[in-house]
Amino acid sequence: MQAYYSAGDSVNRCPPYTAAEKQWIKDRWGSEYYFLQYLHLSIGRDEDREEGRLIARDMIRQASRRQVVVC
Repeated sequence: MQAYYSAGDSVNRCPPYTAAEKQWIKDRWGSEYYFLQYLHLSIGRDEDREEGRLIARDMIRQASRRQVVVC
């Protein structure tokens, strides 16, 4: 799996989930815990949770692009 951050990055550079992002995770995975488990990341590691937020945001962006209808 591609790393979404480099080892030199500060852990708190990625802001917390927005309400919409939390709902997206809840609707698809049930909770952040299960989402991170799917990605083989740990909810107990700040670095893993940050990487999970970045991955979730990328997945949300990709999903929204697929839903755009061009006439």
